[in-house]
Amino acid sequence: NIPKDKRECLWVGEFEDMTAHSLVCDFYLIYCPFSCGQRGIRKSINAHVKSGCTLENIACKFCSIKDTRRSIILHEPKCEKNMDAIVVCPFAKVGCLQQMARKDCKDHLNKTKDAHLEIMLKHAEKLKAERDLLQSKEKIYKEEELKRNKEKNPKNKTPILCTRGHELEYKPLSTYAASLYTCDRCYTKISTCTWRCNICDYDLCAGCISLSR
Repeated sequence: NIPKDKRECLWVGEFEDMTAHSLVCDFYLIYCPFSCGQRGIRKSINAHVKSGCTLENIACKFCSIKDTRRSIILHEPKCEKNMDAIVVCPFAKVGCLQQMARKDCKDHLNKTKDAHLEIMLKHAEKLKAERDLLQSKEKIYKEEELKRNKEKNPKNKTPILCTRGHELEYKPLSTYAASLYTCDRCYTKISTCTWRCNICDYDLCAGCISLSR
């Protein structure tokens, strides 16, 4: 059991002195000075601070940058001035996955120059192959797109003329506009696109265009 004098304040004094006493009393309820939300009697909070509040501002022991304790705990293993930190080879992105202490990195690079050069050459070949493949796919896509455009665009085929000899222009129609056009050959409502002569107010539907070709 904890002795009674260890569990509560035994101070006795004048009422006007109570405020001054509360500033030093080990049993007075306070919050952590680093605003972490921890609340308790002063001696418990003092122990909390002493053990290391995660929001206390401290300095990195390698580079002296300051931040909260929890941030510094994450920072120190990666700190560029922490020579004992485990790092991967600078050529990791191209294939060398060797791990070592940062202080040994320079020695590793000196000993593996030929190996790293070979890795870089293989990586360059891989990038070239990927680039060639993308260019090939892009060429095929452009050829197919050109073919589709030729099929859709009447200007790329034999011109279709209205009854007065004007060349018809291809015109895609919105849902609203479709109800406003009627084919002047078969007299059906045109729903998606028309081949039109604006001079003569003349329209042909896709079906009649196919027959004209």
